Amino acid sequence: MTLRQYLVKVHCCGSRWLIQVPAVDRWTPVDDKKAIAATARQMISAITGAALDSFGLDLTEDRVVASVEEYALGATQLRRWNAAPI
Repeated sequence: MTLRQYLVKVHCCGSRWLIQVPAVDRWTPVDDKKAIAATARQMISAITGAALDSFGLDLTEDRVVASVEEYALGATQLRRWNAAPI
């Protein structure tokens, strides 16, 4: 059985990172580069209902953006995802 793979586009944004998952039409910022994969996995799981370990991630570098606001203006087809507080 092959795991479903999700493309995760990672954008550098100053001292932050923006994660975009086109398959679920969502994006979200993260402060820690080490949190990119875990946050992407949480976002996909929350939206699709899939278990965290039931899919793979294909992380790819994308463009550099100056601010979250600049990215949001250009990402009109995507919705921002806000993780629930832990």
